[in-house]
Order: sequence, then structure tokens, then C-alpha cells
Amino acid sequence: MLRGRPSRPDLKKVFIILKALEKINNWVWIRELSRKTKIPLSTLHYYLEKHLNQFLEEINTEQFLNYEKEKNYPKLRLIKLKDGVTTEKAIKWLKIKDKL
Repeated sequence: MLRGRPSRPDLKKVFIILKALEKINNWVWIRELSRKTKIPLSTLHYYLEKHLNQFLEEINTEQFLNYEKEKNYPKLRLIKLKDGVTTEKAIKWLKIKDKL
């Protein structure tokens, strides 16, 4: 019996995330995306970081604040799909990558 996270992404969850991002078609908070897709925040964060990072543009507070001076700041993150990325292209790429 396997324990932990699977090495391959669940394509159903990837499809749900990408379709929601296509439908929104603008910057969205990760928490809002989690609510819209009904995928838990930790799972969504894992998929965005591990499998979908190359298809996304991102803005976060780390770009604007200095770590030494501002230790207690809200960690805000906005994401959107890069131009030209579609659900079909992304899923096709993930299937090819999985076979390598």
C-alpha cells in the first residue's frame, strides 16, 4: 500500500484547476480559487507548485517586502494563466512529461 502523495498528478484535479483559471481569465487569490474549485487549499497549493507552476504567472508580497525588516506580513499571492496556455495544452504536456 502506498503512503503519501502520489508521484503523478490527478488529472481530474488539474482539469478542474485549469478550467477555473480559464473561466476567471484574470488575477485570482489562491484562497478564492480554492473556494471556487472546492479543492482544499493545501492540495491546491501543492498542485500549483509541483505540477502547474510553469503555466502560471504570479504576483506575491515577497517581491515587494524585505525579509529582514518585515517579518510579520501577510503572505498574499495572485495567480493567472500565462497567455496562450489552455487546459488541453497543459494536460497534454503533463501526460507527455509523465511518460518520460
